[in-house]
Amino acid sequence: MAADSFNVTVILQLHNQLDLLGRNLRSLNDSISDMKSTSTETLPKHMQHSDGSRDIHSRLRMSVLHHQAIIRNVQLLEECLGGMLLGQSLSIGTSFCLQLFQAATRAKRVQELGKTCSYLVTAFSMLFIYCWFGDDLISESEKLAFSAYDAVTSLQACPAAIRRSLLLLMARAQRPLHLTAGGFFSLSRESFVAVLNASYSFFAILRNFKEEYDD
Repeated sequence: MAADSFNVTVILQLHNQLDLLGRNLRSLNDSISDMKSTSTETLPKHMQHSDGSRDIHSRLRMSVLHHQAIIRNVQLLEECLGGMLLGQSLSIGTSFCLQLFQAATRAKRVQELGKTCSYLVTAFSMLFIYCWFGDDLISESEKLAFSAYDAVTSLQACPAAIRRSLLLLMARAQRPLHLTAGGFFSLSRESFVAVLNASYSFFAILRNFKEEYDD
């Protein structure tokens, strides 16, 4: 439980970093608007946008480096957790299937059934937490692409180097960051439901075989 709590905390931290990066990109819109109004009113034509462009370019460079650091951390976390999450998903799904099969084919006391249900709820809650926060990570990563697109439309008057850097960030952000269970499936709420459905399907198959064998 301590290891799972730590892992979820790391996923939540990555989510917060993506949210911070998105806010920084959205703030570029306000900065470029202020730069246009200030330069038009107070600076001569040959100095317009020069200082503001350097500031925008510096902030954009920091945002690109921040995004690359987040990508590396997500990849590193997946390397550390991918195999463990795959094994956990398979073991939980198998346990769910077998426990349901035993409960359906054997007459058990209420106390034993209660223990079985408690075990299944505890096991699935661990996987559900990973999938819940993994889905939040995917959603925040998708929002980042929209934030970058909004910034692109506001920076059309900026130098080509600024636009090029932002376009590269937007292109990379269109591939949402996600954690996978050994590369087989992404950790999301849909994946959690899929594991439940697959476990129940195998339970139904085992029960049908048992009924045909008894007949």
